[in-house]
Amino acid sequence: APEATPTTAYSPDGKRFVAAGPSCSAQIVDTQLNQTVELIGHTGEVECVAYSLDGRFVATGSSDMTVRLWNARSGEQVGQFDGHTGKICFVEFSVESNQIVVWARKFIKADKDALWIWDISSGQCMEHRVGDDYLRVDVKAIAAGPKAYPYTLIGHALDSSVEIAGTGEPVAWLPVALKNVTTFPAANMFAASYANYLILLELADDRFSDDDRLQPGLDSENV
Repeated sequence: APEATPTTAYSPDGKRFVAAGPSCSAQIVDTQLNQTVELIGHTGEVECVAYSLDGRFVATGSSDMTVRLWNARSGEQVGQFDGHTGKICFVEFSVESNQIVVWARKFIKADKDALWIWDISSGQCMEHRVGDDYLRVDVKAIAAGPKAYPYTLIGHALDSSVEIAGTGEPVAWLPVALKNVTTFPAANMFAASYANYLILLELADDRFSDDDRLQPGLDSENV
C-alpha cells in the first residue's frame, strides 16, 4: 500500500485518498472513477489530513488554526473546530470515527503546544491539554485508542509513550520513535512502524497485554 503522510490519507477500502499540497485546499481523489473533489475553505496552508475508519469523513488541519470536517463523498464541509492556539500539525480520528484528536504547534514563544480531542456529533471539546506536566512538546505522530481502551499513543522525536486519555498520565514507554501510528481496526491494538518493523501494541483488561510484540521484515515505508 502507498505510504500515508501527514498530508495524505487513504479510505478504508483503498479506493479513495485525500491529499493536500502547499495550498489552502485539499483534494479527495477517487482512483476508480478518476474523479477529484476539491475541499475549499481554509485560509491558511493545509498541514495535515485524515480519513475516518468508517469512510464517511475527511478531516483537514491548517495553519489557520482550524480543523474542518468534510463529507468524504461529496466534499461538503460538515463541521469546523476552532479555538486552537497554533497551526494544526496532526489530526486523527478515533477508531469509532466519533472523535478527532488534534495536535497544534505554537506560533510564538509565549504560546504552548497543545492537544485537543473533539466530539464530532456535538462539536464539543472533550479534552484540552497544553505543554505542561505530562504533555511533551516533541510530538511527531499521534493516535487515539478505542472507547473501551481510553489511551493515546504518541510518537516523539526520540521515543514514544502511551498516555491515559483525559489526564495525560504516561502508562507505557517505548525507547523508539514510532511513526505512522494508528488504531488497528481490530479496535484493541495500536499499530505503528519503526525502521523495518511493524509494532503492534495489544490492549487487554484495561492494560497492555504481555503479547505486545515486534514483527520484523516489514518495510516501514509500506506500512
